[in-house]
Amino acid sequence: MRLKEERKRLGMTQQEIADKVSITRETWSRYESAKIAPGSEVLLKLVNLGVDTNYILTGDRIIPIHSVSSSSAVTTAEETGNYKAGLQLTQQELELIHCYRKVSEDGKKSIEDIAKLLATQQAK
Repeated sequence: MRLKEERKRLGMTQQEIADKVSITRETWSRYESAKIAPGSEVLLKLVNLGVDTNYILTGDRIIPIHSVSSSSAVTTAEETGNYKAGLQLTQQELELIHCYRKVSEDGKKSIEDIAKLLATQQAK
């Protein structure tokens, strides 16, 4: 199931992803239905395509540390799951980050000030 989710996240058909990793569509279908598991060679090719193999193997999504500052690290609410960049982020947290990145510098400053104020009030 996770292989299918990753394939769809990348916007590929079974045939397209099978071609990219040099296997048949039928073999890919068997991977997705968990009848067989992909070997290390296929997993390495999947990494190079942008597949989150950590998610495939463990169920936890990874945001690479170098991507955290990038505006493209997580771009849509459709990318669900547990993401880790040293800590787990909920889907709500990811959506807040996405919104934060879309506003002006003044807007970001306002968001930061409000968050600090609320955190201070909650701590009391």
